[in-house]
Amino acid sequence: MLSDKGFKMISSLGGGFSLKATNLLPEPRRTEELEKMLVKYLKAGQLVKAGEIAELLGRELPSEELEKILAKCLKAGQLDDAERVADLLGRKLSSEELEKMLAMYNEQGWLASGKEIANLLPEPRRTEELEKMLVKYLKAGQLDDAERVADLLGRKLASEELEKILAKYLEKGHLDDAERVVELLGRELSSEELEKLLTKCLKEGRLVDAERVVELHGRMFASEKLEKILAGYIKEGQFGDAKRVADLLDRELSSEELEKILAKYLEKGRLDDAERVVELLGRELSSEELEKLLARCINGDQIADAREVAKLLLEK
Repeated sequence: MLSDKGFKMISSLGGGFSLKATNLLPEPRRTEELEKMLVKYLKAGQLVKAGEIAELLGRELPSEELEKILAKCLKAGQLDDAERVADLLGRKLSSEELEKMLAMYNEQGWLASGKEIANLLPEPRRTEELEKMLVKYLKAGQLDDAERVADLLGRKLASEELEKILAKYLEKGHLDDAERVVELLGRELSSEELEKLLTKCLKEGRLVDAERVVELHGRMFASEKLEKILAGYIKEGQFGDAKRVADLLDRELSSEELEKILAKYLEKGRLDDAERVVELLGRELSSEELEKLLARCINGDQIADAREVAKLLLEK
């Protein structure tokens, strides 16, 4: 027969072996150790091992402990585990329990999992929750997910709902997605919508998409829009953006346009950018321009740039 000391030594080798080791103990010690293990596994939420021990004890798992585990599963949003525990309790998850989990999913933005739970709810609660999810998908501009929820509701997305998704795609500059939505709406992208897409694509440097938008716009009409966009970039002194638009217009930035961008860089004290522009102009920064840069760099605590500008001034 195994002594207490021997059992402790064996049980310290690992959980799986300690379960076997209990069979070597005399009663009532064997039952006492199994009960301790049962409590440990229940607290850890290890249902399989807890079930094995309960079987060795010749009884069912205690309902009060299962309810505690179920509460943890609900709080953590673990639907599969919660359903397994509910099965062990001989019941289904209640509407209240499902709604608690659903609220957590919605709060975390886990809409796909929330949709699964919503389908387990009775009517009219199921429809109410699916409608809430649909609103979130529309707001996020997620067409595929919105269509799936609408399908669960037994209907198609309404024109107003599609327009909301389209607005989100236009805001993000997603041309392909925007075209999918307008196809569902039975129309083409308007000039105003194409202009929004064009502006976003240019801003993010997506020239391939911008070129596609230009083709959809019509080259002549798009050129007018591009010139307006270009004027805005020049006014703000955004050389990179202005260059991208000029490329789409199949021309170079003019000396006059480059001078306007340079003036903005001088105003902002951006030495490197200013030098890049004057190089394109085929000249160097003048003493007057360097003095403007120096004053701006000093005022802006740009010490390294100020030293570099002062060095350039001394070389004049």
